Amino acid sequence: MLWITTSLYWYLFLVILGLIFLPLTKKIFFNFFDFGYPFSKTIAILGLSYLMFFLGFLKILPFHQYSLFLLLIGFVIINFFILRLINKNQEKKDGEQINPIILIITEEFLFVVSFIFWVFVRGQEPSIRGLEKFMDFGFINSILRAKHFPPLDMWLSGHSINYYYFGHLT
Repeated sequence: MLWITTSLYWYLFLVILGLIFLPLTKKIFFNFFDFGYPFSKTIAILGLSYLMFFLGFLKILPFHQYSLFLLLIGFVIINFFILRLINKNQEKKDGEQINPIILIITEEFLFVVSFIFWVFVRGQEPSIRGLEKFMDFGFINSILRAKHFPPLDMWLSGHSINYYYFGHLT
């Protein structure tokens, strides 16, 4: 049952990231009923990982957990100002509207049910056998050991990965 707690722990961080990036998503998807809430998680993951990649590539910030927290605090501040801007410019609209909170809770319920289902399905065969899984495992380990980007190649000693690895970083 460790897989359930680990998966829910990961899901909790994903929800927190989605809520942090909701003002930016609301600004981008202002015509959506739910303010584009399902996209907020994707925007959060891509925004954090791309900025970390970019700053790590320029050797401005090392790839470390503290650097990610620093970037996250920066995004919290940015999204706070975006939220203040949205609230300042928001006007009351006449007519009946769908309650976005109920819609967001429904979307989260559907997400967590499908997420737990696929975690269970993947958990039935967690081995690393087959296809490019050894290469993926090596890329992820090289990325986790790297201080800056590009990370070292695990097959060619002394050289960096000459391959696209942003998906692994994400």
